[in-house]
Amino acid sequence: MARPSVPHNRMPQEWEESVISPDALATEAPLADKTALVCHVGLVLLSGGTGGWQVRNAMNQIARLLGIRCHVDVSLLGLECSCVEDAEHCTQVVTLHTSGVNTHRIWMLEQFVNQVTTEGTDLTVIEFHRELSRIEATKPLYTCAMQGLAAGLACAAFVFLL
Repeated sequence: MARPSVPHNRMPQEWEESVISPDALATEAPLADKTALVCHVGLVLLSGGTGGWQVRNAMNQIARLLGIRCHVDVSLLGLECSCVEDAEHCTQVVTLHTSGVNTHRIWMLEQFVNQVTTEGTDLTVIEFHRELSRIEATKPLYTCAMQGLAAGLACAAFVFLL
């Protein structure tokens, strides 16, 4: 008899459905949209296996680009982000359902963050989210079997050196 499937113990974040001003430029959007963009960047990096310092650094870069201040608490499977713009405050909490490593995704997001922070952005809120979602959907370049084989070879080479 088949076991019933158990749903994840978290609700998925539907970034594009929660946007207040989809056609506004990201830099001119309401604070809630800017906070969601900052959180989306952090969550994509965290889901790729990036350390907390790098997640916080990228989120701060995007926050500066958007003209807001953010205070972030990063954990293994989630983050809390409170953003401030003038006298307005917005807090968002987002979580992952699993952890893992996808270095290709990390690299793609770092390239995106570097591009928008050095060249500025004329992306709308929805375009920004779509680009982040595209990066988030990126599969690892190597299968689990290939990664396991590479790790085994690396360990064998290290033992050989001893």
